[in-house]
This record gives sequence, structure tokens and C-alpha cells, in this order.
Amino acid sequence: MRITDISTTVLRIPDLPGIQDATIRQPERGRGGLFVHIQTDAGHVGLGVGVTASRSIIHDVLKPLLVGQDALAHEKTVG
Repeated sequence: MRITDISTTVLRIPDLPGIQDATIRQPERGRGGLFVHIQTDAGHVGLGVGVTASRSIIHDVLKPLLVGQDALAHEKTVG
């Protein structure tokens, strides 16, 4: 089972106040999230979550490395 494509979906809610506590300072409004979709040649789709800032890294760096790899050999892929 080989990875055939990796895509991302960004969800953003612009009207929510930013998160702020003793360790996180985000004064701007809005919150967002990133979903990562990994498709295989067997028709299976994996779903992961991340932060929107990592979207370009996923598309520009990780996608070229992972497409064509065995989806079940994750120890080899990340090692």
C-alpha cells in the first residue's frame, strides 16, 4: 500500500477571540486548525491534525519525501 497524495485543509474561524493565557500570547482575533489527508493506492485515507504554520512544510518538504513510500512502513519512513 503506497502513499499516492498528501493534501491539507485549513479551517479558520475569524470571529473568535485569540487564545491568551500565562504562556500563550495571541492578541489577534480568530482561531484555526490544519487537517492533513494522506491517500493511498488502496483507497485508504489517513487523517492527521496540525497547526496552520506547518502547511508549507508539509507541501514543500514532506510530500515529495513521502509520496511513493509504503504507508505501513512508518518506522522506515521517519527513521
